[in-house]
Amino acid sequence: MSASVSKLWPLVVWIAFGAALLSPPACADPGKIPRVGVLSAEGAETLEEGLRSGLRERGYVEGRTIIIDWRRSTGADENLRSLAPEFARSRVDLVVSMGSPATRAVLQATSLPVVFTMVGDPVGTGFAANLARPGGRATGVSTLTVDLMSKRLELLHKAAPRVRRVLYLRNSSNPVSARQLEEASVEF
Repeated sequence: MSASVSKLWPLVVWIAFGAALLSPPACADPGKIPRVGVLSAEGAETLEEGLRSGLRERGYVEGRTIIIDWRRSTGADENLRSLAPEFARSRVDLVVSMGSPATRAVLQATSLPVVFTMVGDPVGTGFAANLARPGGRATGVSTLTVDLMSKRLELLHKAAPRVRRVLYLRNSSNPVSARQLEEASVEF
């Protein structure tokens, strides 16, 4: 992740998180300390620190004015599916999910509101009805990786016009990767 992008994550995560946290269901009891579940993969420490930083900047103190229930996955889909139902049992108000597989696991396993980050195509994966009005119980930040795939390949072709083949490695368990592969199947 580039330095400029990593500096924006606290703001981006806070905007999505704040919108969900301030919604009526989460604030129904004004004396209640908000409980937030976070489902992330190992190695997402930068995103987690961005969330903490954004909350601190707005006066939230973890453990005093907000309770965060952290769950970290080894990345395997089975692990995500086993962690997601724990949020319903721990009675969190909403879940912040990091990545498409984590978002899918939470949406399938719970009825909680979800704020997602690092999702490549929320509309194509069914997490949101559209970008302007997500509808349902999920909202968040999209990296729009599907829409950018052909542009990235175009730029690669301009930088290295003699290249005729590109190896594309993908995570087949990530619901966005099939759409990315379709977008990557272009000829120059």
